[in-house]
Amino acid sequence: MRVQIMWSGGVESTSLLKWFLENTNDHIFAHNVELQNWEGRLNYEQRAMDTLEPRLQAIRPFRVIRSSCSIGNGRVCPEDMHIIFPYGLWTHRHYNMDVSYRAHCLEDAERLRGHEHQVGWLDKFLYEGEVNPFQYHENYKWRKRQHWEYLGDLAPLTWSCRVPKDCKVCGTCHSCLLRENF
Repeated sequence: MRVQIMWSGGVESTSLLKWFLENTNDHIFAHNVELQNWEGRLNYEQRAMDTLEPRLQAIRPFRVIRSSCSIGNGRVCPEDMHIIFPYGLWTHRHYNMDVSYRAHCLEDAERLRGHEHQVGWLDKFLYEGEVNPFQYHENYKWRKRQHWEYLGDLAPLTWSCRVPKDCKVCGTCHSCLLRENF
């Protein structure tokens, strides 16, 4: 199977990518959408991915796809799948993927509860009458700590902060506060 995993270098997406590399023989495409914004998150994510990629490639080779999105002076919102999702849909079709996955933890799902209208509108808009290619995986039932523990020595190499400044964590966003407990 041709499998696309939306990979940011964060805890959950790296955990999901690692799981697929260790537990399947699928042809894996790790798709990173480089979000260029005033907060410098691109540099923060890229540093994590540059460190993680050789370690993950050592498990078994996979292909990395990169897309780029410049949002000028805007901020990336915690629900940034609004930005990333269309890129994943395009590469899903362009590379003839059999399935595409995106990752998050139970804490993120709980934070978004009650805001399904914000997350689901894009699915309906882009896939009216078609099947949404993004699938949920068993790892969606994991809490952030479980992803962290599964990654082992790779975990500290990932990123979490949603609003870094010059590659330094803010220490106050929900992702920073969760990570602080590990």
